[in-house]
Amino acid sequence: MYSLVAISCFFNECYKECSKAFVKLERLPDVTDKEREQYELLAINLFSRHPPIDKVKKEFNCPKRDCKARITE
Repeated sequence: MYSLVAISCFFNECYKECSKAFVKLERLPDVTDKEREQYELLAINLFSRHPPIDKVKKEFNCPKRDCKARITE
């Protein structure tokens, strides 16, 4: 499940959530040391290029007439 979350977050440029999924993957009890090392190397390569910050895609005005707030996607 966390693998799917990580890859979908990566392709949607939600790097913060992708980072959280990698942390979960690395901490799974059934993961071998070799797999854990591979997750760590992949995370290092990925997040050295893309900091774990979600990019804001769009902002919208609040649908209420009296409200002046902006809502992010």
